[in-house]
Amino acid sequence: MNQSGTGAESTNLFSLNPIKEELIIGVIYSILAVGAMPLYVVVLTVSGCTANSLWLAMFPIMSILSIKQILILREAIRANVTPIALKILMVIGWLYTIGVWLWGCITQNFSLSGVGWSYDFTKLGAATLSALEWYFCFPCLGLTYLAYLIIVLHVHTTRKIASSRRTEKHEIRIFLQSTVLCVCIMLLIVLWHNAESWFAMTNITIAVLNSSWICFLYLNPIFLLVLNKTIRAKVLRLINSKSESTTNLSMIKTNKRVMMRTNGNVANHGIIITNHTDQKYMTT
Repeated sequence: MNQSGTGAESTNLFSLNPIKEELIIGVIYSILAVGAMPLYVVVLTVSGCTANSLWLAMFPIMSILSIKQILILREAIRANVTPIALKILMVIGWLYTIGVWLWGCITQNFSLSGVGWSYDFTKLGAATLSALEWYFCFPCLGLTYLAYLIIVLHVHTTRKIASSRRTEKHEIRIFLQSTVLCVCIMLLIVLWHNAESWFAMTNITIAVLNSSWICFLYLNPIFLLVLNKTIRAKVLRLINSKSESTTNLSMIKTNKRVMMRTNGNVANHGIIITNHTDQKYMTT
């Protein structure tokens, strides 16, 4: 196709590159660049808001379960029945969580700052949501810890004399685990929300804060393995069963190899005997 007035040829926009190497490189580059979407920042912020909303959803669930456990211990309700009041509280908690998530997705008020997530206080409502999170989590954590304490006291007052020693150890373990977890998460929340005013926000400070959150995730499983004999025995049994199955599989493979080698040697020996017999008959 020629351009009018110049006579020079113009290349069609949708024609393939005649150079094969450049065409292959262009296809590979296009495939690799699919992940770098223009809406990358928006997707990242929505992901952060989703994670933050799931974190907030944990607190009403913990509180309602704690209240229900206390009512069950007091024999006010049955274990398979949830009162309407608790259902209403659950709905309110989820509405709050969903509202925080939608508002965060719309206003983009939760962003990745360095290696950590934080509220962007330049956005509308970010300061209010941060304050609500601060005042919302501590009552929920306190209520959850109170439920653990009531459970321990209930077991202590209703235990039998024959199993008093074992029950007492179990009480101490439950109380120790709940106390350490509650203190650690409260301490992390306090430090996280006041880090900028209490510490110099260097790379070391940020790394320590984020590492503390990561390590906290493993604290409860570690306590379960150390303090709960039943769970520890199940985990060890699972590990031993896997190691035994791996050992048995390797033994089966070894036996198969030995049998194959033995069969091969027997077959070769039979061929040698047959050839030797044939030669003997031919000589005769």
